Amino acid sequence: MEPTTLILCPTLGLLVLLLALRGMERRERQLIIGGFVAHVAAAFALVGYHDFVYGGGDIYLYREEGRQLARLIRQDPAFYTPEVLRLAMQMDANIPVELLLGGTSTGTMSAFTGLIMALVGDTLYAASLVISVFSFGGQVSLYRALRPTLTPVERTPALIALLLIPSAVFWSSGVVKEAFAVAFLGFLCSGLLRIGTRKVTSILLGLIAIAIGVIGCSKTKPYVLFPLVLAIGGWYYAKRSIKLNAGYKVLAVLVAIGGLVVASRVFPEFGIDKLSDTVSLHHHNFKMSNASAGSKIFAGDLEDRTAAQQLLYAPLGLFNSLARPFIFEIHNGTMLMAAVEMTAILGFAIRLLRRHSFSAVFGEIRKRPPLLAAAFFAVSFGTAIGLGTTNLGTLSRYRVPMIPMYVGTLLVVGARLKVRKEAKVSKPAVPVARTGPPSLATRAAMLRAQALPSARLQGSSLNLVLARKRRPALKA
Repeated sequence: MEPTTLILCPTLGLLVLLLALRGMERRERQLIIGGFVAHVAAAFALVGYHDFVYGGGDIYLYREEGRQLARLIRQDPAFYTPEVLRLAMQMDANIPVELLLGGTSTGTMSAFTGLIMALVGDTLYAASLVISVFSFGGQVSLYRALRPTLTPVERTPALIALLLIPSAVFWSSGVVKEAFAVAFLGFLCSGLLRIGTRKVTSILLGLIAIAIGVIGCSKTKPYVLFPLVLAIGGWYYAKRSIKLNAGYKVLAVLVAIGGLVVASRVFPEFGIDKLSDTVSLHHHNFKMSNASAGSKIFAGDLEDRTAAQQLLYAPLGLFNSLARPFIFEIHNGTMLMAAVEMTAILGFAIRLLRRHSFSAVFGEIRKRPPLLAAAFFAVSFGTAIGLGTTNLGTLSRYRVPMIPMYVGTLLVVGARLKVRKEAKVSKPAVPVARTGPPSLATRAAMLRAQALPSARLQGSSLNLVLARKRRPALKA
């Protein structure tokens, strides 16, 4: 590695970690440090996987094009840095090298890689490490903004879901689109939470985070914005207020509809009216490539089906996203990791429903804004990804942005119901004494109880006196 790499990468990582630990309690610090170590290890593991196991992938395209862009930036930083930024924003740029798929999310990834390599060197390991720290920072930013809305019982499972789920950590710790999508989504959600406060500083930081998140998501994974709009609507729907309960529900519906309309105008290919064509296009692309060989999800092909026929497969698409691959579907190392993880998650979900009723689980989700928002995101995102993906290996990677939402909902609900059940079991069996003044009937009963021993005592004394008076008479 280059000297700048050995200096900048540890410095950047340490700075982000210190900011993440600021103001946290001991248990939270332990989990955050564990998540940071996991992301650093995953950055090296992801590159090693592509080098020694998979032997291919878009990561090599980003590396080669990123190296060319980094050399241009080093030659003339004042001129080429703005041009590479224009390339990242999918705008026309004066770049004297031939790039594949410029003006698309692939060109954006090459531009991001070039900007990073211009600072830390041309090694893929250094670039993956920087992106991994960036992804970690986005998730921590989301937790710090969400923390005031969480009870102490909910904080540990929320941190575990955000920072320690193996597949999410692995696929968000390198030069891949999912890493940027997770980071930008985290900043976007944290910004939305911060603008709800009354502090001017938090509002300004929230607006900056929203701008970064929206631009970043729209240039890497724009379809994550659609389930996010539904999640925002779910948040307002679950927000309780005695006077404004109906108003919040109306606002939730308006936010969801308005957000979907705006997102459909900005990204028409993901709009509701174009969703069927987009699903067909994805299935056609998988059919034309070798990606669909080996682990097909659907028995049929959705490419030649109508929107209504595709909609019939929506429950199956959601199930695939939330539960597969199974253990018997393992074909390689990454499938093994995904199968073990999904089996554990599915087992936890089944156990949760067996220990507690479905109504209890649904009731906990419905009355907590963070849980309902996360559930809306997981269900809508999982359904869309499940329908648009035909390969289980690809599905395990594409669903990464929803995994923290999905697992977090299950873990938080489980923790809440466990505490509620323990509190019910430990409740005292005897009724609690009343603190107010006793009623007239209670006072009469108390007086009778106090008078009864004295009456018995007087009766026994009277009998003793009479017995003593009778004894002489009997002797006579």
